[in-house]
Amino acid sequence: MLIPGRSIHIFGGIIINMKLMVKLSILLLLSISLNSCNLFFSSPHGRENLDDEAAQITAFTAVPSGEDSIVTMWNWKDPPSWINDERITDIQIQHSIFGYPENYNPILGEIFNDNTTWQHEWKDLIPGITHYFSLFAKSSDGDGADIWFAPIKAKVKLPGDYIQAVTYSVQSYEVDDTGGISSGVLSTTVDDWTVFVLELGFPENVFIESAYIDVGKITTNGPVRVFPVLRDWNKLGPDFHSWEQLWIKDMGDYAVDDNVSLIIDTGGAANPSLIDITDVVRKTAIKDPVEIIIKQENFVSQLVTINNMTDFLVINYYEE
Repeated sequence: MLIPGRSIHIFGGIIINMKLMVKLSILLLLSISLNSCNLFFSSPHGRENLDDEAAQITAFTAVPSGEDSIVTMWNWKDPPSWINDERITDIQIQHSIFGYPENYNPILGEIFNDNTTWQHEWKDLIPGITHYFSLFAKSSDGDGADIWFAPIKAKVKLPGDYIQAVTYSVQSYEVDDTGGISSGVLSTTVDDWTVFVLELGFPENVFIESAYIDVGKITTNGPVRVFPVLRDWNKLGPDFHSWEQLWIKDMGDYAVDDNVSLIIDTGGAANPSLIDITDVVRKTAIKDPVEIIIKQENFVSQLVTINNMTDFLVINYYEE
């Protein structure tokens, strides 16, 4: 029996009030709006320029890490000491399948407040569609008020392609404290005045599942430390600025990430047959240039020799 404007009688004796149905429908629509368009949250106040020398977020990408998983990765560096305000303290990453989230929403997404964290895996996602991610960064103005920058965006479609056991040759650069640059160098001593940069021959914006150096492809006579390179540096030389970008941490365009590194020491005892440098390679692959840098460890000069430029690195990776 139907009473117009009042209720609906459904089989089994259940009665649904029409006004209640309307209210529930409105609440459902509001919920969808909040989760997709963030209509009731104010827009962020600023925008990060990834190529700005003073930018603290210098890269953001999303890449497949499996059939139904995606890893978002970003570069979040400490600003130089001469930047006293607007230091980023938090970032939030929001995910959607309907398009990029455009406005900061405090109840959604994943929040990170440590700039040594640089990746997050999103699991149990829907394959066969595009997934959208927006990174919002928070800083404070001179009065201590929060400022949320406009989002940096990345998208990727699942599933990705898995590329297995691929080997790559490299280009090498010896850079000294005068800005002198020699390419194609196979052996050098890394010390207070010289660093060794290796250019890796695979694409940026991929997710490195594993990366190994055969211990026979590189030798050292003691411990050295390898880091990812995060941004372009001057390869023209001779120019002291080239050395500054690779050595002086307080440079606005310092090109090395000191938060991710590992020691290589083929001169030590009990060496493995493979040297695992997955995290270092994964970090540099977020954005061009895809390079790693070898520096001295604990201010001790060490000889580093590349024994075979061909097949120097063996990696497995995902790409869209």
